[in-house]
Amino acid sequence: MHAQSALQRFCDTFSFTPDMSANLPALQALQQFYVQHLPFENIDVLLGKPISIEPADVVEKLLIKRRGGYCFEHNTLFRLLLEAMGFNVSTHLARVVWGAAENAASPETHMVLLAELQGRHYLTDVGFGGVSLTRPLLLEPGEQHGFMLKQDDSGDWLLAANLNDKAHPMYRFHQRACEAVDIVVANHFVSTWPQSHFRHHLLMARIIDGVQVNMSDWRQTTHGETRREMHVQNFAEFCSQVKALFTDEQAISEAELEVIYRRVGQ
Repeated sequence: MHAQSALQRFCDTFSFTPDMSANLPALQALQQFYVQHLPFENIDVLLGKPISIEPADVVEKLLIKRRGGYCFEHNTLFRLLLEAMGFNVSTHLARVVWGAAENAASPETHMVLLAELQGRHYLTDVGFGGVSLTRPLLLEPGEQHGFMLKQDDSGDWLLAANLNDKAHPMYRFHQRACEAVDIVVANHFVSTWPQSHFRHHLLMARIIDGVQVNMSDWRQTTHGETRREMHVQNFAEFCSQVKALFTDEQAISEAELEVIYRRVGQ
């Protein structure tokens, strides 16, 4: 699957017209559009299905079958789109510290991208479901668009989200790019390790009408002007809430949803 073919399929699927100038406005527009149309979800991991990050397989799942995925799938596709638009992009692994101290010990299990523009680098990540980055962040210390970046003495970067006037560490990453095989290993580990969080809990997210909507097992949380939380009461409600996070409600079957419903409700 060539990058140009992936971009054409993306544009056809979502009626998106990209700016092929490979500049910051084009990068911002693509990232904002992407997180509004493709959900973060780990349903196949919960179903025990293999997660392929081969470009053709990612395009098949996310664009043809209109499904979602997690970081390795989303950022693989996003890199293809950016490269087709003329961006110079590098791939990096990050250590997730969400819900922990910023220096907590954590394996490299999250994939992020850096796009280079006129000698400056921008962090672009469409695969961190709990708190979606709706726009790229200039790789320099300080606050941007509700997020905070800082660099330690070793040169590593920390990304944190500013929520309710408090910084919540998200992940740490190297500015040095990783090898493609590192992504293959990390993807396999996250999707198959028996203790992986993704193998035991449903995790979904999408930006809908400018608002972050998350699904965690039987709980849906909407982060608008006020935070709203809803616990599903039965299978019908569960199906309704999950399907609403897809741009095509036929993308997931009720048989699959029943397996997930019973598994995460135990």
